[in-house]
Order: sequence, then C-alpha cells, then structure tokens
Amino acid sequence: MSEQEDKESKEILIQIVLKGVTKALFLSPPLKYISFRKIWEDMIGEMLDTLDPNSSKVWKQLSENLQDEIAEKIKVDFTDFLKMVNKAKDTLILEKLSTSSEQ
Repeated sequence: MSEQEDKESKEILIQIVLKGVTKALFLSPPLKYISFRKIWEDMIGEMLDTLDPNSSKVWKQLSENLQDEIAEKIKVDFTDFLKMVNKAKDTLILEKLSTSSEQ
C-alpha cells in the first residue's frame, strides 16, 4: 500500500469513527448501552467492509465476547468508543457553557 493509499484509508476510518461518535451523542438516555453497542458494532462493521466487502455480516453474527476480543486487537474496543463519546459530549457541554457566558 502506498503512502497516499495509507493516508486515504486512515481518513476513511476516522470518518467512520466520527460518524459513530456523532450518532451516539444524539441518543436519548433510555437504552443507551444497547444503542451505543449497536452503533459501535455498525461502526466496526463498516470499517471491516472497507477491507473486505460484506465482512460486517459475519462480524454482527459473532458473540459480544468475541467482538470485544477482536476489537481489542484492532485497538477500537467498546470502552474506548464510550470514552470518545463522553469526551465529545464534555467538549460540547463546555462549548455551550462558554457560548452562554459570552452572551
């Protein structure tokens, strides 16, 4: 893979993660764990599909434990995803507070 292709692949993966985090930010409080887990599963599935089309179908059929093991190896585990969502939420809250105090 050339340096340009590597850069493009990383950009695609970053966009997929950002899309997943954004979706999670706009959930209402009930069923958050289940919803976050589904968004995360979809996000990883989309990443896998960029490497091998339709691999997300297999991914979604795996048990949560096996998904967790695989995601840990590729360094995008569910806990890290939740941390990203919380960090983004905290940033949005701080921006909102900052904007409110300026008015």
